[in-house]
Amino acid sequence: MGILSFKNNKKIKVQSWVLICYGNILRSQVLEQYLRHYSKRMNKNINFYSAGVAKLEEFPNTKELLKEVHQELLKREITSSLKRNPWSKEVEKRIVTADIVLVADNEIKRKVIDRMNNRITKDKVHTFYEIISEGEIDFQDTYDYEKKKQDPKRFKDAFDELDRISRKMLRIL
Repeated sequence: MGILSFKNNKKIKVQSWVLICYGNILRSQVLEQYLRHYSKRMNKNINFYSAGVAKLEEFPNTKELLKEVHQELLKREITSSLKRNPWSKEVEKRIVTADIVLVADNEIKRKVIDRMNNRITKDKVHTFYEIISEGEIDFQDTYDYEKKKQDPKRFKDAFDELDRISRKMLRIL
């Protein structure tokens, strides 16, 4: 369901990818930033949009959390503009029109498919690891819900892993 754009008077199909995790704070946000960065370098025509299934009020410290993510991306020389997109009619519209929906884990996959209530086909939704042919592995959440902050080790490791996943996705797709 990509958009047609024109370059040198030639039609170019622009793909649309939606990336979803629970809170839309780290996993889908960071993957989106890496994919944007590398797809631009590779001259791939893809529009990216990330979102989360959680309600806005589930993360009252969103600004602080996104600031941490932004700072880590800058350390890795990835410029970013982060905005949390909780589940909404806009998210559903983006999912319906997307070429592919990539989710962080199997629980999110089930939630997306259930919430979309037959408005999309199941074969449109893949976990981050399924799409790169690495199996039914869940990408672990980095947020420590008891402490209400990021787990430091999982936080750092997530950036390295999402970098690897994004490069592999763009080579495969």
